[in-house]
Amino acid sequence: CKIWDLDSGSLLHELGGKPDRNTCPNSEGHENAVTDCCFSPDGSVLATGSDDETLRLWNLFTGEEIKVLEGHDNGITSVDYAANGEYILTASLDATLKLWDVSSESGGTRSYFDKKLNTWV
Repeated sequence: CKIWDLDSGSLLHELGGKPDRNTCPNSEGHENAVTDCCFSPDGSVLATGSDDETLRLWNLFTGEEIKVLEGHDNGITSVDYAANGEYILTASLDATLKLWDVSSESGGTRSYFDKKLNTWV
């Protein structure tokens, strides 16, 4: 995942991933392809979802990884911030939606559909 300055055309940051996974050339960050991303409402954080089943938050000013959130049992297909910037909703190939509280230290999550139980929880 690369962050570019649109005015100058220069590369600002390369966010982590394994080079053989069609992501970025360093060893930190996602272990598989980034499948979706979303900017925080204030533009300071990028949330990335991946086939490695993780949601990662990145500081756009420094390129540093802020937080790794785990909880899906298959790749993440969609990532979207709430308008207030406190929550992120993810969808996954595990047939669940998860609402992540990114305003808290723990990044707690709620699962809204449990595929195994075939019910909303």
